[in-house]
Amino acid sequence: MGNAILDIIILLILSIIANSNFYAPYVSLEVYYAISICLKLVYIVFLYFYIHKYHTYFLEYNRPRKRWLWLLPLLLLPFSNIIVGIASGTYLSLATSSAFYVVFLAIIEQLLIVIVEELIFRVIFFNYMKHVMTLPQAILLSALLFGLTHLFNLEMGNLPAVLLQVVYSFVLGIILALILHFTHNIVVPIVFHFIFNVMNGLIVYLLFALEYGVIYFVVNIGIGVLSLLYSFFLYRRFLE
Repeated sequence: MGNAILDIIILLILSIIANSNFYAPYVSLEVYYAISICLKLVYIVFLYFYIHKYHTYFLEYNRPRKRWLWLLPLLLLPFSNIIVGIASGTYLSLATSSAFYVVFLAIIEQLLIVIVEELIFRVIFFNYMKHVMTLPQAILLSALLFGLTHLFNLEMGNLPAVLLQVVYSFVLGIILALILHFTHNIVVPIVFHFIFNVMNGLIVYLLFALEYGVIYFVVNIGIGVLSLLYSFFLYRRFLE
């Protein structure tokens, strides 16, 4: 147990380093993406060999089953900020052609961030916790760790928005753990998480000038609560 806790702490620290952007103000945009992508690729390779050495039964790739269709309503969650942008009517003009190169690099970076986070928080943490505690406890604790790591975004300077992001990440962590347990296929939470990050983050900031006002908080909290309630329904129906 002691070694497992030490592993968790070390992996958390390494994930924070791999996914951080503390060096961004000191380098050009191209150099930033080169460093960021390389760091994440190295960490993914490390995690892959770590998992295969110590947790060989954690990587699952079961074939899709019909009950996966029950997950489709959860796709509302990644579009919450799109809804906020449409409701607010704060559209931006399309980016220039030079910006699309940056968008491509940002998408690659987001995919690598998602793979890192899913390998750590779902494949390693959640699956380990399932073996030492009850399923609800494993879901909540792994989601809590996932949510708390987003406190490092306080450098953004907007405390209410960051706190909402922490809560939203906690809800997302619950949903992603349920998806993995529900499907027994790590690819599914990776895809869901990637859609969430790209649609709720990158695409939104390309299309809309979001303001952290009433509409932002009402829509995000409302969709978050609905997604959480639907996840509880799935748990009661299929996993209890």
